[in-house]
Amino acid sequence: KEKRFLLSQVKKWRERLNALQDLGATLIGQSSVSAGQAINTELVTMLKRLESISNEVTKSCQAETVESLKRDFEA
Repeated sequence: KEKRFLLSQVKKWRERLNALQDLGATLIGQSSVSAGQAINTELVTMLKRLESISNEVTKSCQAETVESLKRDFEA
């Protein structure tokens, strides 16, 4: 149950980041070159962090599932 919650939260954050990226693309198109580059840099940094967190959550959930299957098999 907790795994599903974590994965759903990661999905929500990805959706928020996608919306933020869309907004960022609009802002980049309407701002100066230096401001656009700064916006792009921040968006890329946030995306990398989210991807890293998402991957860790997914790995953790998979590891728990494997351990659960092992326990079930050994029982």
